[in-house]
Amino acid sequence: NPPSKYINSGLYLLSPEIFSYHQGPKFSMIEKDVFPKLAQEEKLYGYIYTGPWYDLGTIESYGQAIKNWS
Repeated sequence: NPPSKYINSGLYLLSPEIFSYHQGPKFSMIEKDVFPKLAQEEKLYGYIYTGPWYDLGTIESYGQAIKNWS
């Protein structure tokens, strides 16, 4: 059983303040290194998109998405 029916689309809108939360090496994963800190401070928000969603993980599903969107 998944913990939620929601996904992370990987689209973020960030303010320059975000850089003050990252003190580690140059490379990091924002989801693991910064988002937990923002969540703890209640500064992390989400948007629930209710429109159509297309899986683009395969050539076939990509083709179907193009067909559905045309």
